Amino acid sequence: CKQLHAIAIKLALDANSFVGTAILDVYAKCNMIKDACWVFEKMPDKTLVTWSSLFAGYVQNGLQEEALCLFRNAQREGVKLTEFTLSAIISACASLALKIEGTQLHAVIVKCGFHGNFFVAASLVDVYARCGQIEKSYALFAYMEQKNVVIWNAMIAGFSRHAHSWEAMILFEKMHQLGIFPN
Repeated sequence: CKQLHAIAIKLALDANSFVGTAILDVYAKCNMIKDACWVFEKMPDKTLVTWSSLFAGYVQNGLQEEALCLFRNAQREGVKLTEFTLSAIISACASLALKIEGTQLHAVIVKCGFHGNFFVAASLVDVYARCGQIEKSYALFAYMEQKNVVIWNAMIAGFSRHAHSWEAMILFEKMHQLGIFPN
C-alpha cells in the first residue's frame, strides 16, 4: 500500500479522485485506517465513492462510531446518499444496536427509493434483528419480492441470534428448496 501510495505521490496522481479513492480503499482493507483517513483529508475533490469507501472502511475495521460521525459530517456538507453509503451506515447501526438511528435511516432509505436494494435490505433486516425487533426484521425480509443469499443470511442469523432456531432451520430449508445455496 505504502509503496503504491508513494508512487502516486511521486507522479502527482494522489490528488486525482480515482487514484486517491483507490489508495484510501486499499489502506482501509489492509486495516490501515489512519492512513486511509489521512488520504481522505488530503483529497481536494471527494466523490460519492470516496465517502462511501471511508464509511465502509470504518465499518470493516470495527469503527462504527467513527463511521456515524463521518456520516453526520457528510450530511452537513450536503453529500448525496447512495445505496452503498446507506448500507454501510445501517451496518454500523446494526453493530451498535442503535434502534432509533436504524429506524430513522430506514425512513431515509424509503424516501430515497433504495429499499429494494439487496444490500440495503439485508442491512435493515440485520439492524432490526440486532435491536431485538425480530418481527419487524422478518416483515422486511418477507416484503422483499426477490431475495439473494445476503438477505437470507441476514434473516437466518437474526433468528439464530434470538434463539429462534426452529425458524432459522425452516428458513434455511426453504432457501435451499428455492435453489439458493448457502455461502
